Amino acid sequence: MFLLGFGQGKKSHYQKSQELYHETFELLMNESKTVNLRKLKKIVLNNIDDKKLTKNNLVFVIKDLDEKIFAFEIDAYQYVPSTALHPYFNQATFWTKKNINYLVNKFKKNLIPSRSSYQYSFINDSIQLKSLDNKIFAKELSNQKKGKYIQEEASKISEKEILYFPYRNENLELKCIEKENVNFDVIDVQFRNFEGKVVSLKIIYNDDRDNAVTKTYQYQNKTWVEIPTKKEHEF
Repeated sequence: MFLLGFGQGKKSHYQKSQELYHETFELLMNESKTVNLRKLKKIVLNNIDDKKLTKNNLVFVIKDLDEKIFAFEIDAYQYVPSTALHPYFNQATFWTKKNINYLVNKFKKNLIPSRSSYQYSFINDSIQLKSLDNKIFAKELSNQKKGKYIQEEASKISEKEILYFPYRNENLELKCIEKENVNFDVIDVQFRNFEGKVVSLKIIYNDDRDNAVTKTYQYQNKTWVEIPTKKEHEF
């Protein structure tokens, strides 16, 4: 009896989480082979509300797909990737040069990528470019125009060089004075992928999470249809 049971002990929470991650990732990626993501990208672009973007420049947040946030040190040894939350439709697939230029021309604004909406982490060097999940986008961004980010706080002024997508080749000086964005708005567009060819999106304007806009779409008969956002679709 001992020999039969040896090595067949109860699975740990970590093992179960790993299995669930791989099962979910594989399921969603298989579903993605039968959907038209180009149509969904256009829907998301048209969901961005220019009435909430009143300033001359627009910063968009592009985070890591697998954000490694550990509550306790031990978590690092039992880490399960978060990419199964959005394996096929995510910030890396959405923020492309084509989509950004569409918004540049639609809104008539300079667009500037940032790695965070908190204490802005603008992209300005090769190390930050290499860390981007979408390597094609990173290469395209490296060839874009360079501007300045000027921050003034407690009588101290700091200045750094940043990369951006220009409107009509305009020069750029982003300004933040005493933590107030003087001449730019910020959007953070987040995604989740669900079983059943379902994608939820959340748009956060100027870090106002209480008034974030969440919408859910399902691919039905070769068309993305908006469906009610149920509790399981919220994030």
